[in-house]
Amino acid sequence: MPIDRWLFENLVCPRDDEPMELFGAQLKCANGHAYRIVDGIPILLRDDVDHVHWAAVRALELSEEILLSGAGDAGTGRRSAKRCPVINLLGC
Repeated sequence: MPIDRWLFENLVCPRDDEPMELFGAQLKCANGHAYRIVDGIPILLRDDVDHVHWAAVRALELSEEILLSGAGDAGTGRRSAKRCPVINLLGC
């Protein structure tokens, strides 16, 4: 599923509070900070800090796996036969 319009219009960069624009399967701010979109969900986790919570670490790993494998079209929400990253993230 694509990003909800209201959500997209109200998202700001977690680093500098700049508005973000859609570039393929990523959101980018004017300062060049980029965040992946997976199944219509923006992964707004900063890559310049260490993440200690398992869910944050796993979300970044899964978004990287999806990006590298081409398992889904992050912008449209189309997925391959693989399980949903959110389900994997929760361990279901």
